[in-house]
Amino acid sequence: MTWEIERYDWAKLGAVDSAAHVPSALIALCEAQSREQAEREYWRIDNHVMLQGSLFEASLPTASCAVIGVASCTDHGLNWLLELLVQIAHGYESEQILASSYANFKIACLMEISKGYGWYLANLRSLDIETVMHCVDLVGYSSEVLDSRNQAISHLLQLEAATQEAGLQELIKNWIEELCKSNAT
Repeated sequence: MTWEIERYDWAKLGAVDSAAHVPSALIALCEAQSREQAEREYWRIDNHVMLQGSLFEASLPTASCAVIGVASCTDHGLNWLLELLVQIAHGYESEQILASSYANFKIACLMEISKGYGWYLANLRSLDIETVMHCVDLVGYSSEVLDSRNQAISHLLQLEAATQEAGLQELIKNWIEELCKSNAT
């Protein structure tokens, strides 16, 4: 992830305030030795690269770095890193982005996030319910830009049949419904 972080001039990226501290927060999040430390580092990123769902210029490289970081993240940091990706995937262009010449910024963020699609699919069978729920969301968001809705639906149906967790079943049901609607259009 460090090489990816070094590709960007974080101090010059548009953010809520400055994104200069985001690289150190991403590294600390991935290396977190406790859930508390991971949460603290998460909040050093969220509300800086995005705010209340609004995505800023720094959201895109943050997504790129986070996708790479997922594979080597500690157990303590993993779900916070996945949460970060879900929040970016769920976000929308800020006024700053809309006023710029950056076309299809949200799609660009989703394309970066979708680079982890295989990892998300593989981890649908994780023993950690929080990881599974994040992966369900990320599979859903990714499949829409990758045009792999049928594959995602198939995996989600298998997961739905294998789980007794009511909250997870509801999330899966909602994504399958959304992906089926998308397939119909």
